[in-house]
Amino acid sequence: MSIETLPVELLNHIIEAAAPPVTTSDTVEERYRTLLACSLVSRRWVRVAQRLLFAEAAFPTSPAAQAFLATTADHPHFANHVRLFKVYELGRLNDAASFRSFRSLREVYVGKLGEIDLAVLTGLHQLETLSVWLAKVTCSGDPASAIFPVLKTLSTCYAYWVDRARQVISPDHLPALCGLAFYHQYADGQSRSGINRRVWRVDLSAFPPSLRLAVSTTARYTCDRRHKVLHETEVDDLYEALDAGYFENGSRPADLEHLRITQVCDVADGHADGHKQLLVLLKQMPKIKSLFICSKELTSTDASLRHFAEYVRQRGIRHIELESDNQHLEGSLILPQWMEM
Repeated sequence: MSIETLPVELLNHIIEAAAPPVTTSDTVEERYRTLLACSLVSRRWVRVAQRLLFAEAAFPTSPAAQAFLATTADHPHFANHVRLFKVYELGRLNDAASFRSFRSLREVYVGKLGEIDLAVLTGLHQLETLSVWLAKVTCSGDPASAIFPVLKTLSTCYAYWVDRARQVISPDHLPALCGLAFYHQYADGQSRSGINRRVWRVDLSAFPPSLRLAVSTTARYTCDRRHKVLHETEVDDLYEALDAGYFENGSRPADLEHLRITQVCDVADGHADGHKQLLVLLKQMPKIKSLFICSKELTSTDASLRHFAEYVRQRGIRHIELESDNQHLEGSLILPQWMEM
């Protein structure tokens, strides 16, 4: 048996293993080059490589994404393969016809100084993940008709939602929602990269307690006490909140049960031992049940690391090490381990 006579299923696994998944903007071009090379091997290979090439459609800029949408509009059979659509610099996405033939689309990631109309996505009844980062969210149609029946994960990070779009954040529009990442850090009159914002205090009390919430410690929100909330904060803000007794959004460090600390390398600034400082912080938060942190960036002694691990074990704290502080910027802010808890 030669590689040309392998079953299609095995050939698919081989080519898929050779092509890196779209996890960062750096892997977009690498995946494209790999699949393009595979498609030049033979007619049999091109059919498999072509399906994979369209399965994860990721683009660094809006013009590239628009060219892709024009191609799938002219060749609808390619659109049937698309499961993931990701644009790092969005531009404007408000043509509902663009996504009409994407019958297999499961994940949409858009971001950076663009604008997305929820009306474009309302026909995608199989959509499971939507992540919007640093973009404007509008809703040109009737918000009552903007229903996403199987959407499980919604991530909105530094995004500006207009009033009509905000109405969609409710159980009626998102009946299957399991994870919501809600990051809104800017008050009236402030902006980030030209996108103006105003305070948005979102009421999440109507969602069932099974919904996992990931929020920044500056986000304004209301929820039932039964909800599990993963708070994310920079270590400098944590120090300030511990001194003051509360975060900017009014929550108290002493009440936090689930915490993710970003930029933990700052813990070691001016200190020789990062884990020793983390231990000091944890002792001031008696209700902590889970801690997500990129410990790899900490400078610590073996002794302090052992003391930290022993303290965490005695307290029954679930300690999750992350690959990097800012890994969420390339995709959903909901950590897989958080969804499993």
